[in-house]
This record gives sequence, structure tokens and C-alpha cells, in this order.
Amino acid sequence: MDARILKEANATDHQKGQLITKRNALRRRIDKWREAQDVYMPSVAEYRTQSISPDDASISFAYPEAIPLHLPSALPVDITSTLPSNIVDIETRLRMSQANDSLNDLRKFLLVTMGLWDYKRANIGPSQRSSTRMYATIGTFREKVNRCADRYRAARRALSILDPGGTWVVDLQELNPSDIRPPIRNVDGIPKRKRARNDSNDQEASEGRRTLSWIWLAARPTDTESGGGGKVQAEIDESKSQNSGLRVYN
Repeated sequence: MDARILKEANATDHQKGQLITKRNALRRRIDKWREAQDVYMPSVAEYRTQSISPDDASISFAYPEAIPLHLPSALPVDITSTLPSNIVDIETRLRMSQANDSLNDLRKFLLVTMGLWDYKRANIGPSQRSSTRMYATIGTFREKVNRCADRYRAARRALSILDPGGTWVVDLQELNPSDIRPPIRNVDGIPKRKRARNDSNDQEASEGRRTLSWIWLAARPTDTESGGGGKVQAEIDESKSQNSGLRVYN
């Protein structure tokens, strides 16, 4: 669901309509999921009935994105032990794919953001209006980076429950905020936060920041599976074209 339209206080009527449509569609899909879950995971049906209060049910109806799916990774051990082993294996494979896809999207959006910063430095003048529009575009991709990071962390948490100490830990490492950075060894070109002049604890200028983050060294899908660098460049070009008319305001 589009996170930008969840801020209903600032949403337009059109955005609110989109939000209602998406919530209705999500609610229908969850209802179908529960029907299948009652057949293949009957012990979960009883647990779900006991764990949801009437207040929770009313909130879930209004906000279906908050409805728990009761996947094996979120169930108590005594409930998980009653499930067929293949159910746990299915979610394990699902979470591994989710983590890999999220990590791939994270790298893609970091490259797009880096390309937009390069484009701004090379083509956008000192006009405040031009810079504001460009910052808004860059901010949009930063939101996408944050959402990808959240999805990756959620998938990794589930994997740590489903398959603790599995082979996945080699490539799917813990994602810290400091790991989310573009593949640039020369950090002098990266826009830095404002800081005190005598701040000696600037991590962005430290030697550790000049090494590649593990996210760029981890195993990744082939170009055929991930869409390759062409899609990344196409997204950068599309974002540039949307801002190509900025200089007319200078």
C-alpha cells in the first residue's frame, strides 16, 4: 500500500479514494487467505479466534493493513509444532525471496538516488524553486529506500525464527543504518549533514565510510532475474526527464 497516502490528514480527495480502494482490495485478499489457512492450518483458526478481541476486530476492519496474517514465524511454538513441516518450509522460501528482492530493490534505489544527486550537481542551477523540486524527487526515492530496508529487516527477523543459523546468514546479514549507502569510495562527493565545525566524530568522513557496504558485496540475482542495470538507468533517466525543465525558472 502506498505509504504516502496513509497520511490522510494531508491527502487529497483523490488520494483518499485510492486509499479506500486499496484497503478494500487488501481486505478481500486477506479474507481469501484466511479461508485457505483454515483448511491447511486448522490449529491457527482456533488460535486466531482466541487472540483477537472485538476491539481488535473493529480496528482491523477499518485498517486491514494492520490485520495479522498469523504466518508460522509469528505463531507461538506450541502452535507451530502442530503445522505440517512443508508449511514452515514454504514461508522460509518466501522470506528468503522477500529478503533478496528487498536487498536488490534497495541497491537499485540507492543507485537512482546517487544518479539524481549527480544530475543535480551538474545541471541544476542555484534557483531555490528548481532545487526544491529536485529535493522532493530525491526525497521520494529515499522513502523507497527506507521501505525496502524495513521489508528486508522484517524478512530477516522471520528467517531467524524459521531457520536460525541457516545458510542464509552468509549473504543476508544484519542491515544497520550505516550499511545503507551508495557504492562510492570517495565520500567527498556525497552531500553531508550540517554539523559543528569542530565535530571530530564525523562518521561520513571517516576511513570506514570509504569502504563498500556489504550490501554491494553480497550475492545477488543475475541481471536477467533482476532486470539488470538497464532498468536502473531507465529509472534515473525518467526522474531526470521529470526535472529537465527546472532550469527555466532560473
